[in-house]
Amino acid sequence: MELTGHPSIISGTKVSLGYPMVFDPGTRWDYGIGIDWLGQVVEAIDGRRIDRYCQAEIFDPLGMPDTRFEVEGSMGERLSAVVMRGEDGAFSDFPLAPPSQPEFYGMGYALYSTAPDYMRFVRSFLNKGQLDGARILSEASVAQMMTNHIGDIRVGPMITNAPPISADVRLFPDTPKTHSFGFLRVEEDVPGMRSAGSQGWAGVLNTHFWFDPAKDVAGLIMTQTLPFVEPRFMATYANFERAVYANLA
Repeated sequence: MELTGHPSIISGTKVSLGYPMVFDPGTRWDYGIGIDWLGQVVEAIDGRRIDRYCQAEIFDPLGMPDTRFEVEGSMGERLSAVVMRGEDGAFSDFPLAPPSQPEFYGMGYALYSTAPDYMRFVRSFLNKGQLDGARILSEASVAQMMTNHIGDIRVGPMITNAPPISADVRLFPDTPKTHSFGFLRVEEDVPGMRSAGSQGWAGVLNTHFWFDPAKDVAGLIMTQTLPFVEPRFMATYANFERAVYANLA
C-alpha cells in the first residue's frame, strides 16, 4: 500500500512508527504498533485527522460525550489519578498521561473515557454495529471483523520486561486464543465465564472489557492502577466475570 497522502510517514519523520520488524508476517502474533499504522491509513483514505474522524463517526453517533483525545472542559476536574502498587503492597501516585497535541495520535493509548461511555462502544458490537438506532458499522462488517484473523496462529503469553509497570500477561492460559480484527478472541468456552467466540481486550491501567455474542452479555471493569494484570487485580476481574455469568443462570 502506498500512503501518498502522508509524505512525512514515507520520509520517516514520525520516528515512533519506525520499529523494526521482529518476525516475518504470518508466522506469529505479538502486541505491536499495527493499530497506530491503521490510524494513519484511515487519515490517508478519509482526509480527516483521526481524532476528528473518531468524533464524527464513532463518539457522537454512539452518544459518548466523555470520550476524547484531549482533556476538554470539565473533564480535567473529573480525572482519576493513576497509582502504582509498590513492593510493600501500598499504592502511591504515578503521574502518567498521553502527550497532549502529539505529532499524531496513537490508536492504542490516546483516549480519555468513562465506564458508561466505553460500555456504549462495547454494546454496539453486541448489537451488530449499532446502538439506540445509530449504526456505525454494517452487520456484515462486524461479522467479518469478529472472525479469527490469524488462522492457526495462537496468542501466547507476553513476558514483561518492566515488572513495576506490567506483570506477565497470561490471559486464560488454558484456553486457545486467536485475534479478530479488533480484539482477543477465545476459541473455546471458559468454564463459568465467557463463551467461545467472545472478544475482549484491556488498557495498561487495568481497564478490561469483554463481550459475549453467544450469551448476549458484556462486562467492563476500570481502574487507574499499575502493574497491569497484577495477580490481585486479575483475581478481582475473574470474580467479577464469574458473578456476571452466575447471575445469567
